[in-house]
Amino acid sequence: MRRTRMRQRGAADQDSASDEPSEDDWEPFWDEAAGAQRWYSAARDATSLRRPQWALERRLVAEQAPVLVYWPLSRRSFQGRFVRWVPSKLKFKVEYDDGDVEYLAAHQDHKRVQAAG
Repeated sequence: MRRTRMRQRGAADQDSASDEPSEDDWEPFWDEAAGAQRWYSAARDATSLRRPQWALERRLVAEQAPVLVYWPLSRRSFQGRFVRWVPSKLKFKVEYDDGDVEYLAAHQDHKRVQAAG
């Protein structure tokens, strides 16, 4: 079972989000064209109208929210917990009850995840 999940993971974990980027590198700047303050993240090379707070994501990790993650090739779900949020890559670290670990991309893997608690 565990070996099957390891094979399924494939290229998805090549970018494991295991580095330690600055999670709060947003800096304010004045946008002359818009005449308003904006936020810029050098690590993400992105701008935002508002400073991202990631409140929901941080709460899920703080509570170690239990989740079921569906594995289509196994045709079953495995229980785990959110243990880390990596905002620079928009990924959650999930630790499964059997000790396995996976990083899930919030925008790609959300259809495979459901609340377990």
